[in-house]
Amino acid sequence: MADCLAQYYGCPERFIRFALKDHLLATWGYFQFGEGAICYGSYFGGQASESPGGALPDGFHDTVIEDGTIYLPFDPSQVAANLRGEVYADDWRSRSPLSFLTKIRGWLKSFWSHISH
Repeated sequence: MADCLAQYYGCPERFIRFALKDHLLATWGYFQFGEGAICYGSYFGGQASESPGGALPDGFHDTVIEDGTIYLPFDPSQVAANLRGEVYADDWRSRSPLSFLTKIRGWLKSFWSHISH
């Protein structure tokens, strides 16, 4: 799961401690991770939306940090692969959303600075 972030940022995987919060649902759809980061893929924690518009479940609120491990309600590798492969059906790029990796990078920086103090 951490391999896409390790490759993108050149960070050793041993420093990226992610795990799935639970088994992912078989259904796919749109959800967000924080404000403005729209993702597409399997999502645990609520029903993903069939379209990127309107109210979307927020994976940030369903994320848990426990014993130094971040438990996500989705697989970030799957979301990144879906974005790279343009698996999503609608073109939402015109709304200028933040990329998932940019959003997770900011969140990780905040998390690491919090635990290092």
